[in-house]
Amino acid sequence: WEILGDSRNGKSGVREKKGEPLSLRFYFNAQNAQEKTIAEAVQADLAKIGVDVRVIGEEKQAFLDRQKTGDFELQYSLSWGAPYDPQSYLSSWRIPAHGDYQAQRGLAQKHEIDATITALMTEPDEGKRAEMVKQVLTTITDAAVYIPISYSRTKAVYGARVGNVGFAVTQYEIPFERMTLETK
Repeated sequence: WEILGDSRNGKSGVREKKGEPLSLRFYFNAQNAQEKTIAEAVQADLAKIGVDVRVIGEEKQAFLDRQKTGDFELQYSLSWGAPYDPQSYLSSWRIPAHGDYQAQRGLAQKHEIDATITALMTEPDEGKRAEMVKQVLTTITDAAVYIPISYSRTKAVYGARVGNVGFAVTQYEIPFERMTLETK
């Protein structure tokens, strides 16, 4: 696909190669409004450079099943956060049932990426592990498998009488013991 030259269809504005439009399917979990909003923003941005993106919301299980088969062009991938990053998240990249594996499977370096991840799982030296993680992430970044676009935040809704609301290191822990309740 020629991005710098003008290979757009005059009517649609979509880039073409040998008469085939540059069209991508972007799947998301239909129950997640945030994912839909982000997908639509990506769709609008890519349309500006002649890429047709079809945004498709699916029931969550269908979305997860699609990750297993690799039947997608664009799909969300979220790191797991503390305490799972980086080892558990990277480890999942080696399993064919995950979208990350499917997105990486065509890379010439896939075997090397998986071997490095496997080795870092048992590497006792923290410095060597950090270097191995850097090697894996640099390889993935250089291959442009992922497009970093956003990150999620954990949210809290609480009344004015509740104080010291915050979060722990992980998104899965809510430190209720630090919260206070003002009495009237």
